[in-house]
Amino acid sequence: MKNLYYNLDTDQARHYASLAKGDKMVLVVSLKEQPPKGSSILHIDDKVYFEYPYGDVVGYDFPYPLNSRIGLRETWEWLEGYNLGEYWYVYKVDGKPNVPEWQGNFKWHSSQCQPIEAIRHWATVMELRVDRVQEVFVCEWYRAGFPDTTTPAEIKGANWFNRRYKGKWTWEQNPYCQIVTIEKE
Repeated sequence: MKNLYYNLDTDQARHYASLAKGDKMVLVVSLKEQPPKGSSILHIDDKVYFEYPYGDVVGYDFPYPLNSRIGLRETWEWLEGYNLGEYWYVYKVDGKPNVPEWQGNFKWHSSQCQPIEAIRHWATVMELRVDRVQEVFVCEWYRAGFPDTTTPAEIKGANWFNRRYKGKWTWEQNPYCQIVTIEKE
């Protein structure tokens, strides 16, 4: 099986880092292709099958299949040491290291370009289902890292979804998503 990766934003990275080994977290991932309006979910196995309004049945591959291992990428930077060839990675969620020589030299890099050797968090897909984004349960938004008590979790989830899929999907369009439960390794 090929390596799979998921780009965490800062809130997700902070939430995942706070989990103990074996704890679970939820990822909400838009399906790359959306079925036409009026389609319904027939069943799920290694793919999700939709019945189109005109009767055809079409299977869509999951971005993150059951039991797959996912590298969770996050915003990062690497620092060179005093010895030639010595370097290490630091992560935005942890804050800047308190080393005076590096205070002005930070340039955070996107999670999308994080090298594989810099990935510090790995997870296994334990459960999955497909539903429209507005049908994601409140408890799943909490497990996705939105446990704010002043703003309802689903509102924070809607704001996050609109930021994450800006220009592609919106909460109001209510696209089908893969709701992925991962377990921290």
